[in-house]
Amino acid sequence: MKKFLSVFFSLLCVATLGLVGCSKDKPECPLDNLSNPTNRLVAYFSLTSHTGELADEIADELDADIFRIVPATAYPTDYNQVKVIAEQEKAENKHIDLLPKPLSLTKYSYLFIGYPIWFNDVPMAVKSFIEDNKEQIESQNMIIIPFCTSGESQIEQSVRTLRLVLDSNIFLTGLQIKDSDVTKSKTEKRVESWLTGLGI
Repeated sequence: MKKFLSVFFSLLCVATLGLVGCSKDKPECPLDNLSNPTNRLVAYFSLTSHTGELADEIADELDADIFRIVPATAYPTDYNQVKVIAEQEKAENKHIDLLPKPLSLTKYSYLFIGYPIWFNDVPMAVKSFIEDNKEQIESQNMIIIPFCTSGESQIEQSVRTLRLVLDSNIFLTGLQIKDSDVTKSKTEKRVESWLTGLGI
């Protein structure tokens, strides 16, 4: 199985050389290093515990570094107030100021980016994180791998939003888990299956 996956991702690398900046003069392809735990970062935004628990599970499985995205102005604890604020942020396409944490992405080839689905889309705090680090992400030709938690909304629109910001980066298949399914037993199995499908 591992040999098959190795051949598969080698072929995938060849098929995507032009997209990630690989060439005869620069033959190394980021997809070759997917099994290397030192070049993966799990970054996530979580208001409740759901996305945070999922991010922890992914980071544990990958033995990867983890980074929490934290807005400079905390959201209220009242759910209805958060809904009003989040809806307004989305309508205004507002850039969210984040806590100033020095973050160098030079060692990473893979960005696992996690978030709850808000109003069928990515939260503005996550979009702002991507915008703030766009230059590093693009210069590193980072592979983007989204994951999310939600009630009923699907992941597709949020991925489209991220692609609009990072239009030159490769995206791999994301993972979506319902809030009600974020339990240790269910999450662990889903994460393991997903990562195996990615060749990890």
